[in-house]
Amino acid sequence: MKRSQTFLFVLSGLFATCALAQQGQGMVKVDLGTVADTLAKNINVEVAKIPATLQLPVGIAATTCGVPAAKLAPSAGGDMASCLATTSSPALEQFVEGHLKTAANK
Repeated sequence: MKRSQTFLFVLSGLFATCALAQQGQGMVKVDLGTVADTLAKNINVEVAKIPATLQLPVGIAATTCGVPAAKLAPSAGGDMASCLATTSSPALEQFVEGHLKTAANK
């Protein structure tokens, strides 16, 4: 019984994540300077390799900057939203790692 409850919990989390990803198609310019040391430590790279700013999906940016996603969602014809990172997260760390791998392959 516990396994099926755990499975349903994980499955519902995956659906919620997919829904958030679809809703937050826009990108937000995030200043990573305040969390660069933490990011570097958590993904095991030199802090100099962490970009000063990075364009992140709205959902990750909202969590990273500690603001509601609705405030960061791109407005029609408006400039790209931006915010200052206040915390790291596993999603941010994965995104930064992917960015660094892509940059290394260029």
